[in-house]
Amino acid sequence: MSMIQFSFSNGKEIFETSNALKLYILEREGYIPKAIITFPKRMYTALKLLESCEIKKDDALFFAGKIEYISIFEDEIRIELISFSEEEEGDDTYKTATAPAAELLAKFKRENPSAITPVDCEQTYPPHEAKPPESVASKKSEEELDLLEKFKRENPDLSKTIDQEQTTRVGEKKKTSIFKPDATPKNLDKDIIYGSLLIEKSNKDLVSKVNLSVSASWIRRIEGDLDITTKIANRFPAGKINTLTPLKLIDSWPKFGDRISNYRSLKQTKYFVGHSRLDIDKSMTSMTPPIEIEDIPPFQLKREFFDHKLSIFWGFDQFTFETINSKIINGHITRGIEKKISINLQNVQEYIEDAEEHSFFTSLVGKKILFEIYDAVRNYIVLSMRNIKISCELPLSPKTENLSCCDWINIQGFCAKITELEYNVTPFEKTIKLVAYAFDIPIDSKKALDIPDIERPKRNEFLAGDVIYDINIQNDADSQYRKLVAYISEQKAAGKINKSNYTRLIRSFLNEAQTKINVIAKPLKTAHCEKFSINTENVII
Repeated sequence: MSMIQFSFSNGKEIFETSNALKLYILEREGYIPKAIITFPKRMYTALKLLESCEIKKDDALFFAGKIEYISIFEDEIRIELISFSEEEEGDDTYKTATAPAAELLAKFKRENPSAITPVDCEQTYPPHEAKPPESVASKKSEEELDLLEKFKRENPDLSKTIDQEQTTRVGEKKKTSIFKPDATPKNLDKDIIYGSLLIEKSNKDLVSKVNLSVSASWIRRIEGDLDITTKIANRFPAGKINTLTPLKLIDSWPKFGDRISNYRSLKQTKYFVGHSRLDIDKSMTSMTPPIEIEDIPPFQLKREFFDHKLSIFWGFDQFTFETINSKIINGHITRGIEKKISINLQNVQEYIEDAEEHSFFTSLVGKKILFEIYDAVRNYIVLSMRNIKISCELPLSPKTENLSCCDWINIQGFCAKITELEYNVTPFEKTIKLVAYAFDIPIDSKKALDIPDIERPKRNEFLAGDVIYDINIQNDADSQYRKLVAYISEQKAAGKINKSNYTRLIRSFLNEAQTKINVIAKPLKTAHCEKFSINTENVII
């Protein structure tokens, strides 16, 4: 094969030869091109320590890649190459395209291993080689799979994008449209080897609708507060806190951060005091009715009124599971099959901007991820209509040797996208086997993808009846006065009160009958897992 030159290198040494027995190159849509070179076995010693190879045809670069394997047979060795790629980490049989994307989204996908379960999705290529869409690209190791990567590796038809990057035989990245040509298609009618052309319509069913379910789980922070100022005031006959023992009430008034007791026991609940204020209202001071004791001048006690503010606060972590259900309908056809696709996004916690966010899919990252999923499903549906298969053989010539899976061609009136090229070069044969696909129905690839709005789920409000079991008032000013009058009557009847001890006895009584306000809460009930579903409007593509 004098027209084919092979230049091997390991960074230090270079070995050049043209003594290959056979050259085979496989290029497929969405895959890194590969080559297999067959040499006589005697050349193994010279080649075994080399790492890369450039293949030139008539002094022009034809293939460039690194050595993957060297297989030894009885009379020959086979060297398998994989085309150089801008991404060298991870599994080289599977490379994502590089594309501009929001840094936050790219970081999200790099750091979140997928737990995605597709349902009833057909596979066209081996799952370990399928290429995900350009828009989920990121540089990563095998352990750092993108959020959508596993799903799209297992479902390559769902992985294609309108503008796809294809790695060429020489390691370049080229943009190509898989829905329509972005340049004038190459006419190959006159180059087809006689008898090799086959045009057939695929028996694959067209997809008329996809029932899409996308779920995400995270821990949501639920916080709230309840103002019980008015409820406390209404428990007093005067409609305002009042007492004969103001200093004692101030000392016992709930302070910020105090836990609220449970109604069943003295154990504290998850509720605690938020805003707290208690101030004497000097404009409303009044006196009790006169109290009379024999041989003692009548006297009155001062009744103090208060302005106050008291609210209860709560906060807890709630495991949340959210599902978005959508129907994506193929507007190009009236009959076809329905598919069901379920995607479960995990490890989204870090990317919730607001700890109290009610929906992951209304967050910044959630919207971007959801758009990518809709876009992938749209392409999956449309590509089901790429069902005209064209296969033929071409001679390896100056016109055909630069064909790639980036190209569109015209054959027998069909405008088709090349999806596979097999180059076979031996001293006796120089041919290309070509496979291309055309659409049976015209496709409007410029139509914008109209994503339905995701309504934010309604907040679960805690009402007073959900939080408060009781607000118990002990010994308001009126009760203190009545109890004090009864106490003095008892002491008078027993002859135990007189002019010398009455102030001490009254002070001791009021110390035991001081005003107390007890706020008693119900248990804070939380669901083990809060689940909710959102059904969107239909998406027509």
